[in-house]
Amino acid sequence: MVEYDMKKQIDKQKLKKIFFVSVLILGCLGVLATIAALPVSTSISLGTVFPAMVGVVLIAYGWIKLKRKKKLIPWKVLRIIVTAIVCIGIAFFLVIEGIIITYANMQPPDEDVNYCIVLGAGIFPDGRMSLSLKLRLDNAKEYLDEYEDVICIVSGGQGKTEPVAEAYAMRDYLVEQGISESRILTEANSFSTHDNMTFSAQLMEQYNSQLEKTAVIVTNDFHIFRSLAVAKNRGITGYGLACHTPLFVKVTSYMREFLTIINTFLFQMD
Repeated sequence: MVEYDMKKQIDKQKLKKIFFVSVLILGCLGVLATIAALPVSTSISLGTVFPAMVGVVLIAYGWIKLKRKKKLIPWKVLRIIVTAIVCIGIAFFLVIEGIIITYANMQPPDEDVNYCIVLGAGIFPDGRMSLSLKLRLDNAKEYLDEYEDVICIVSGGQGKTEPVAEAYAMRDYLVEQGISESRILTEANSFSTHDNMTFSAQLMEQYNSQLEKTAVIVTNDFHIFRSLAVAKNRGITGYGLACHTPLFVKVTSYMREFLTIINTFLFQMD
């Protein structure tokens, strides 16, 4: 019986060690995700460094738990409260990410819509488009070639490090690819998804107030859910056309989107 209890205790210690080593590895992956995203990001934001911040916390926690035998929080009630908060936070994160992933894999409808809204995604100081922006424009071009009566709205303002408003660069790129400039409406004042949809709705009204505000919204896969939610809030019936996110920025993009969704639904919806 004593030997059984000792074996059980040893097995329990091994499982704990494996768990905390896994936490360390996960933390390192978070830091690496930010490092991988930095060279291809047009600017450094909280979303870009968020995986590294989480990673540092996980590394510190895993390292301390592996080296320290005593419990980090000596008071049992406080341990229970902290554990409950952490578990609720993780569950909330997983639910939101599940919704993001579900929408990211939705396909646009075969039915015709009146507009195709292409959302901006950053331009480098030297004028080069970010890979995400180019992917969005290439997908939009394919869609516009197939549905020749659809009006395109390119939406994106000029950031501090950008040499030109995203919308102008997007319009010029589509024209170079063979899309008639007469089909393109330019919205160059937005700095957020909320702006994109608000100003695009106004542009639709100015273009033809009789046309129903139906639109395919072209953006990256992780951004589809929030874009459609904000579009609906602005009176636009939207359908997502998802572009894949490059692997080296996928983790940072999906983690950043979690934070942005919270901010959007708490402060930008009316």
